[in-house]
Amino acid sequence: MSRFNFRLDEDERQMFRLAAWLHDCGKVTSAEYIMDKATKLEVIYNRIHEIRMRFEALWRDAEIECLRARLHGGQLGTTERITALVDMFEALTAADRPYKPPKSLSESLGIMASMCRGGHLDPELFQYFLRSRVWLDYARTFMRPGQIDDVDAEALARAARAEESA
Repeated sequence: MSRFNFRLDEDERQMFRLAAWLHDCGKVTSAEYIMDKATKLEVIYNRIHEIRMRFEALWRDAEIECLRARLHGGQLGTTERITALVDMFEALTAADRPYKPPKSLSESLGIMASMCRGGHLDPELFQYFLRSRVWLDYARTFMRPGQIDDVDAEALARAARAEESA
């Protein structure tokens, strides 16, 4: 079980965000010639945006690690397991993440099948997710056409169960 508890209330979460901003803003320095240019605010904005993106990526990593530890320990409820599953699907397919390109539908579901085998996602819920085909509705609504490719749901279902029966 993880030694860290990420069950923070909103005030604690806000304090964490503020501390991270202050820490990183202390490291932001710009050459004087940049500050004297007409574009100085744009440069500062870009740096702050970069810091925010790094913070969001670190926070997501910490949340994922906490969820993995709780999943292995059998501490996740059904709602949390569903949230972990759909959040992972959205994260893999999202085209608006500046730190990674979006993955195709088949690649995303393949990664999720591997995560089921590794104990990071609930295999039973993943089987239901595949059978429901809600992923296809989501893809048609939110994904770029180039990301939508052929998916062998039966093969993915078998792949997700591969170590379950071993």
